[in-house]
Amino acid sequence: MQGEFAYAQYNGDIVMHYIDQQLHPDIAVREAIIAGNFDENFKISPPNFIEASFDKALTDYQNKWAKLPQDKLERGRILRLGARGKRIAKINKRLGLVDDVFNANLANRIRDYRQVHDLPSGNHIDDELIDSLNRGAAYYINKIRLNRHRAAELPSNLGEKFILVDVASQQLYMYEGRNLVNQMRVIVGTADNPTPMLAGYMRYSVLNPYWNIPTDLTRDRYARRVIDGGKTYFMANRFEALSGWEEDAKILSYSEVDWEAVESGKQKLRLRQRPGLGNGMGDIKFMFPNKYGVYLHDTHNETPFKLDDRAISAGCVRLEKPWLLADWLHGKRIESDNSKPEQIVNVEQKIPVYISYFTTIPKNLNSPNDGFSMRKDIYGRDVRLRKSLESPFS
Repeated sequence: MQGEFAYAQYNGDIVMHYIDQQLHPDIAVREAIIAGNFDENFKISPPNFIEASFDKALTDYQNKWAKLPQDKLERGRILRLGARGKRIAKINKRLGLVDDVFNANLANRIRDYRQVHDLPSGNHIDDELIDSLNRGAAYYINKIRLNRHRAAELPSNLGEKFILVDVASQQLYMYEGRNLVNQMRVIVGTADNPTPMLAGYMRYSVLNPYWNIPTDLTRDRYARRVIDGGKTYFMANRFEALSGWEEDAKILSYSEVDWEAVESGKQKLRLRQRPGLGNGMGDIKFMFPNKYGVYLHDTHNETPFKLDDRAISAGCVRLEKPWLLADWLHGKRIESDNSKPEQIVNVEQKIPVYISYFTTIPKNLNSPNDGFSMRKDIYGRDVRLRKSLESPFS
């Protein structure tokens, strides 16, 4: 099953799916039990450094912010340095200060609070700051703990080199040990076609890939376009219709397909686009084979990377800088000698790729007291995960 194909069937699970069981955090325990070596002397592996960073950051957060008064504050006009009055006094009290003047102490406290809570920088008081304060420390502590649970789903040893795709922030991070060596923007699945959380080994890259169009997209979008544009549209877009998903599937001519039946859903059709300019996969894709048909890939449309909200794909992860990743994965520039489709280049050293979903994470994993990056819960997974943790037997 290739291409952006499997996502309509994906149900938006809130757990990590392990393509390669060697990456499961409990694999050492299971192997010890199977081997009969699980006894009182067995040592469980320590937490991975992301999980450990959460622990340190949570302790720091509780010490700095949870012990303050949690009084509710009123919204109002923007206040700046020099303001005074009852509203300023209440804000000072909320932040552990005593004064009715907006002075340098309050300005510094607000600046620190904004940094820790991932609010726009500054030392002014606005409704966004008030709303954050009114959520209270318990709200953020729960959010931190929820995302720490996601970190705990990753193995103790993340790998000498590994890729972390964070769907919530729509970013890809390239790590060597604990060191972040590069990052880029990515495009992820929509709320209706969410990118699943996966852990597996990157095994090979594909040059000049086909785009195997999802059958629901063929039905809902492309069948009508082919009907309206006819054979001219079909050929201009370098489409190929195939008899099935088998390796030896027959390529069908334009006239052999009942396009009306495809649009109505009476006939399912495998439609793919040949490599070249405008191909939905771009010039390269990166494969860690899985039952969801999810992978990382290039794109010829760079405009969406300028958007803040990039949850617009059918589930796969589109890369802002695919060749940066390719050079890092293979240790050299890989190039195609000809136009042959689907040229496979194996990755010499298996590199883990983790597709996770952190709606909160320490900004600097090696310096947890720098505060948190907080992201929108684009798939509504936080609520479902919290309910699952509260009712483990339901």
